[in-house]
Amino acid sequence: MTRKDSFTPAWFEGTLPKRSYRSAFKWGAPDAYKHPNPRLYELMKETFDLGDDYFERPQELGLDEVTADAPMSLTPEQVRFFRDLVGEE
Repeated sequence: MTRKDSFTPAWFEGTLPKRSYRSAFKWGAPDAYKHPNPRLYELMKETFDLGDDYFERPQELGLDEVTADAPMSLTPEQVRFFRDLVGEE
């Protein structure tokens, strides 16, 4: 396949909802994106036995809100320590 004919997925570049899975794992500027280069894209397809058709439509973008039903198990002293360390929010 020539470089001019190669397929490039429509990588996601939208605004991330606060408290979404994707925003929790995003490093750096929230509005900056670095997509896989062509060699990494080819390696991903080869490693996971995928074709370009798998990447034609975005799937599971991680834009859902993170929810957790687990109760907090920190002591009041531990909570105070973290509040002092990183602030109230």
